Amino acid sequence: MPAHAGFLARTVFVRNNAIEAGYKSLQRILNREWIPQKVERKRYYEKPTVKRRRLEHEKCNRILLRESKKRVDFIMARHRPSPWI
Repeated sequence: MPAHAGFLARTVFVRNNAIEAGYKSLQRILNREWIPQKVERKRYYEKPTVKRRRLEHEKCNRILLRESKKRVDFIMARHRPSPWI
């Protein structure tokens, strides 16, 4: 989580009336911070059991991704020629 407040930095400057390019960059910023998913979840009431299961699933995914990244970093840390060249 960043140390600064993320909601202050959601400003997109549009040059030469390039509205579509500005919209795309705004969407990219919002998606990076998971804003559409959070809004969709808040649209309806989420039962406590469903919320617990979702949070546990997200926690497991974070652990899995972190461990996978550690494995890849470990393998790539060896100094050997690339097999793809």
